Amino acid sequence: MKENLNMIEIKHRRMSITPKQQEVLFYLARGYQNKEIAYRMGLSVSTIKLHLTGLYLRLNVKNRIEALITAQKLELLKTENLAPVLI
Repeated sequence: MKENLNMIEIKHRRMSITPKQQEVLFYLARGYQNKEIAYRMGLSVSTIKLHLTGLYLRLNVKNRIEALITAQKLELLKTENLAPVLI
């Protein structure tokens, strides 16, 4: 029964990530810093920070490393999207 609740939470977290947060997550996985992510997405660094804050809240994590670990566990990232040092 506990495993079923876990799967429900996993599905909920997957669905709650916005497309922009998913894109930020992709760039995080590639090892980009906020300024580089902002440039690639055509957004301000402040906006990237807002997307990161929302992403951290939805994943219930405190930093980008925890976000990447949790995202991989939730299958939000594919291994090929990760920077070599994170594999």
